[in-house]
Amino acid sequence: MKLTYDADADAVYLRLGEAQIVDSETVAPGVVLDYDANTNIVGVGMLSVSKRVTRPDTQRMLMETLVASKSEVSALSSSSPS
Repeated sequence: MKLTYDADADAVYLRLGEAQIVDSETVAPGVVLDYDANTNIVGVGMLSVSKRVTRPDTQRMLMETLVASKSEVSALSSSSPS
């Protein structure tokens, strides 16, 4: 699972697996689900996330997850051979 946030677009994307995305569906304004070949949800995208996520505890959890994800990527990048 990987969570990314684009501050310029105010968009969040949650990737749930490695399966190839073969279809997408807009399920609400600004919310898109991505599906694999077996119609399993493998990704969720959301626009205008700062307007949708208004509870401070939820915003904090989202930001902590993003910071942790960036730290993991940095650690992996620095430990991989050049």
